[in-house]
Amino acid sequence: MSPPPPLLHLRTASLCLILAGVGAANPFTAGAEAPCDSTKAGEPEVQSLVQIGFRAEVHGDTCLYVYSVLNRSRDTLTAVQIGYDVRRELCELTGAPPHAPPDTAYSPPGWECGPLQSEDPKTFTLGWKLASGLVDRGGIPPDTLISGFRVALPQPDSLYERCHWLVRFKAMPKAAYAGRLRPEGELDVVHPGTGTISGKVTDARGKGIPYPSIFVKRATLGSVSRSDGTYLIAKAPAETSTLVARTMGYDPCETAHVRVIADDTTRVDFVLSTAQPSTPCTPYVTARDRLGVPFPGDVVDTLGARFLDRRTRVPSRQAGDTSAPRAFIYSLTSGDVEVVYRGLGQDTLGRAFVASVHRNFRTSEEEHLIRIAEETYPPPEAILAIAGSRSSGPALSSEKRLWWYDDFDGVRLPYAVTLDAVRYYLGLLQAMGRGDSAQTNRIRMKRGEFSYYANISPRPRTFSRDGRVFRDVYVVEMGLSWSNYCGPECACWFSLDRTVVLRRDGTVLCVFGDRKPSVTVS
Repeated sequence: MSPPPPLLHLRTASLCLILAGVGAANPFTAGAEAPCDSTKAGEPEVQSLVQIGFRAEVHGDTCLYVYSVLNRSRDTLTAVQIGYDVRRELCELTGAPPHAPPDTAYSPPGWECGPLQSEDPKTFTLGWKLASGLVDRGGIPPDTLISGFRVALPQPDSLYERCHWLVRFKAMPKAAYAGRLRPEGELDVVHPGTGTISGKVTDARGKGIPYPSIFVKRATLGSVSRSDGTYLIAKAPAETSTLVARTMGYDPCETAHVRVIADDTTRVDFVLSTAQPSTPCTPYVTARDRLGVPFPGDVVDTLGARFLDRRTRVPSRQAGDTSAPRAFIYSLTSGDVEVVYRGLGQDTLGRAFVASVHRNFRTSEEEHLIRIAEETYPPPEAILAIAGSRSSGPALSSEKRLWWYDDFDGVRLPYAVTLDAVRYYLGLLQAMGRGDSAQTNRIRMKRGEFSYYANISPRPRTFSRDGRVFRDVYVVEMGLSWSNYCGPECACWFSLDRTVVLRRDGTVLCVFGDRKPSVTVS
C-alpha cells in the first residue's frame, strides 16, 4: 500500500516564523504530582483536555508518522504544531545527521501544513492550520478525535515520537496549550458504555489501609474505600484514565493508562508509602469514617417541594391561600444548594427564609479535600473552656463532634465551620420556613437566612499566616453566616470563617479562624 498523494511538499514550501506568542509562558500547563507508578514526571495537567498520539506505518522505503488529535475541551481547535517545546522555547525537529528532513506532509481535509522555523536555521517544527476560508467554520470541535496529520520520512526517527506539541483554540487564538506526544493507543478515547474499577489500597507490608480515597484524575468520579482498603468505582466511562489514591499519613499514588472496558471490571491495586510526619498546629481530629457520606444527603426536605429554574421568581401567595408552607428549590447538588420559603401566615414576602450553599470544586479530589476540611473538628476542651453556663452541661459534653459553644433563642452559636454546622443550619432554616418552632424555644421566626461557601486552591501553593509558612499545600477557605428575625426585639446575626491548610495526602496541618464569633442580638 502506497501513501496517498501529497497535499503539500515540504521541500518546496517556504519557511516561515513560528506563530506569534509561542515563546510566551504557557498559562495552562502545570506539572503533575510526583509519580507513584506509571505516571511520567512533569506530565502536563492539560493533557486531559487535548491529547496527541502517534503511530508509525512502514510502506516500502517510506516511514509514515500519523498523528491523531483528541479534543476533549469545550472549544474548537484551529492550529496544531508538532516538535516545539514551550518550556524551553525551542524547535525540536532537525535534518542534521543522523536525522533526515521529511519528504512530504499530508493534512486532513480542510487543513494546510508547512514547516515553521525559529532563529536557528537547523531546527524547525511542523505546523498545521485551517485552510483559507475555513477558520470560522472548520477545525476540531469539542469531544472529537481527528487523525490524518501525517509526515513521510525515509526511515523511522525517534524525534517524531518523543517530541512536544502545541495547539491553539478559536476562542483564545493567542494562548497555547502544550504537551508531549504519546502512543496512539494511550489516548483517552471515550467509548460507549461504562465499566467498573475495583482493587485494594495497602501499605508497604501489604496491610489494607482504611478509608483511602480513589479518584479518576481531573474528573468528578471517585470512591472512598472500605475499612480493609478495598474499593469499587461503578459506572466508570469506558476510556483510558489516570487513577489517584490518597489518604492521610501516606504519599499519594497515581496509576496512569488504566483502560476501562465496557461491561467489565478492571482491577487496580495501590501500595502507598508512609509520608514524612508533620506536627499540626493544634490537635484537631478528622472524622475519616464520614468522608464518603454524600452531601447534602437527606438534609434537604424535598417532600412537596417545587423545583424552579434560577430565572423564575418564587410565585406570590394568592389571597385566601391556606396551604401548608412548601420549599422552592433552585439547586440541589453536592456543589450548590438553594432553598427558599415564602413568608408565613399573612406575610406575603416571597423570600422570607433563604438557605444557600456554594462548595466550589472541579474534581472529586478537590471535593474530597474540602470534605476533610469540613469534617475536621477542634478539641472539645477548647470549646468547653469558653462555653456559656447554659450550654456547658450534657448538651455539649455529649456531642461526638463538637462545633458550637452556646445558643441564643435555641439557635446554636458556632465555634467552628464544619459540615455538621452546615447540616444543622440547613435543617433549622427549613424548620423555620415550615413554621416549626420546636428548636427555637417555641419562638416563631418571621425571617431567616443562612449561607455557606467553601473554596479550595486549584493547585498546591505556598501559604503563610500568623508567622507560619506552609509550602506545597492546598488551602480551603470556608465561611458561614446566619440571621433570624421574629420581631423588633427578637433577632440574631453572626458570621464565622475558617481556613484549613492541608498536605496533598489530606493531612490537616493547621486550622485558622475557629473562635467565638461576634454575635449581634436584639
